[in-house]
Amino acid sequence: MKIDIVPSNLEVILQNVDDAPQAQNGKQSINRPSCFVVGNGVIPLSCLDVLVKQGWQVLGIHSTDRSLQGWADEYEISHTELRSDFCEQLLNREYDYLFSINNVQWIIPPDILARARQSTINYHDSPLPKYAGLYATSWALLNGESEHAVTWHEVTPEIDAGRIFNQKALAILADDTVFALNTRCFDTAVKSFEEMIVDLGSDRVKFQTQDLSQRSYFGPSDRPAASSLLSFDVSSQSIYNLVRALEFGPTRNQIGVPKLWLPGGLVAVAAARTLAANSCLPGQVLKITTEGLLIATSDGAIELSGFSTLEGQEITVDRLIADYGVQRGEVL
Repeated sequence: MKIDIVPSNLEVILQNVDDAPQAQNGKQSINRPSCFVVGNGVIPLSCLDVLVKQGWQVLGIHSTDRSLQGWADEYEISHTELRSDFCEQLLNREYDYLFSINNVQWIIPPDILARARQSTINYHDSPLPKYAGLYATSWALLNGESEHAVTWHEVTPEIDAGRIFNQKALAILADDTVFALNTRCFDTAVKSFEEMIVDLGSDRVKFQTQDLSQRSYFGPSDRPAASSLLSFDVSSQSIYNLVRALEFGPTRNQIGVPKLWLPGGLVAVAAARTLAANSCLPGQVLKITTEGLLIATSDGAIELSGFSTLEGQEITVDRLIADYGVQRGEVL
């Protein structure tokens, strides 16, 4: 006769305790995805807040400019400034994801890419496969685009070519400078990151393979034509697009500065707006005002303002006349 032995309540409780995940830092960890984060600036800071909010384990952080150091200290998470130290962590720890957020200085090598159990995911500020590479927002404005997007994609050995985890569109406004567009991309990036994190945590991500036949790429050596020197035998909109594509506001500009060649030398230009005008010789100075210069183009006129030396010293309109030889009616 077979007798089934039913465990006592105490035995069941002890068994459940043995089977439960171990607590970390005083809190129980049940199927929490783990990750490392590399990047600089505001976007990764906001994304780190999202990861904590969604219950992810952040195992370590790397920012070369130490912009994430304060956040790491607050949450008692390891922060490394040296890339070699961060690589050592990545090669010797077990983790699910590596998030590369506003990380433009480090091309992640294959041995690191192979370490994440799930994936290495990068933020890119363009509607991939279009505008892969650097300065995507500037190139989009320069090309007169009216729509843009931000993308979270898998990192592969080919730059910005991996599967798309999340892509969110945003409009380019008629008066957008690159600084304004970048700011809206930042906000959209954080919102789409939270969507992706929720989907990753619940295994709901629908991958999208990039159609690389539609790919455009801009590398470190790509720059606007003619060193961003303004030419007036083109449309007013083309000149306006160049100026706003290079208007980075208080942030660093490493792609180029719009320049105007005057009789007295080169000056930098910070702002422009298109205006209607009677047909005139392109490059002719139509008007000099306290605001700036109105100059004829191939299809109208462009008002330029915000002048400075190439070193950044402000130049008034009076100085343009006195020191740089600007005269009404002259053709530049």
